Amino acid sequence: MSTEHTQGSLTKEAIRLAWPAVCESFFIALAGMVDTFMVSTLGANAVAAVGLTTQPKFLGLALFIAANVAISALVARRFGEKRQQAANEILVMTICFCIVAAVIISALTVGFADQVSRFLFASMRFRQGKWVTIKI
Repeated sequence: MSTEHTQGSLTKEAIRLAWPAVCESFFIALAGMVDTFMVSTLGANAVAAVGLTTQPKFLGLALFIAANVAISALVARRFGEKRQQAANEILVMTICFCIVAAVIISALTVGFADQVSRFLFASMRFRQGKWVTIKI
């Protein structure tokens, strides 16, 4: 049984593996910031609406980020075991899960927009007429 070790610096290897996740997090935060800047000329209520709709978006993303960590570990294990076919099967199942979960989470978020706004402690004055932005 042969053991393969990382060639070169572990720090460089860690950076090489981590930079896609760092970029993903950066662009998710950037999208929220751009949304806020785009509506900032419309007033405080528009900025508040973007802020409130960003929170459920991040709650939904938390599920996918957690799944990403678990799936990455499973695929890495199968790849390390030299079982490429098993790694591919896990990947296909993950893609199917993500598509189904995205549809379900989107439908629930739109269907229960008022309840989501109450959960996020939006004031009643704000909820009346302003929360429609989550449905757009």
